Amino acid sequence: MKVKLLKKIKARYNWYFNKDSFPVLIDHKEKRVTIYDLEYMCEYYKYSLEDVKEKVKVPHTEWALRRMKLDLLFEHGYQMNRSIYRIATRKYKSMLSKANH
Repeated sequence: MKVKLLKKIKARYNWYFNKDSFPVLIDHKEKRVTIYDLEYMCEYYKYSLEDVKEKVKVPHTEWALRRMKLDLLFEHGYQMNRSIYRIATRKYKSMLSKANH
């Protein structure tokens, strides 16, 4: 991944996990907030809430995290990148471990 691209992404976007462990993306350029919760994901992929359990084989939070990552990188011409995914999963796991203590 090019450093220039990472700087663009870092300057434009910010993200965190909400209390339900779903990712929230903040776009500073367009002044838009996107919450990648289950309702948003079902609407995006045109699934019903009943079909999600059959069609999605990963946890719903991970499914939403993958969609957010695709949205971040696709605009700049890049596909899946492991480094951003690793950082996000570490944040998610640390958040869960803090909640358990």
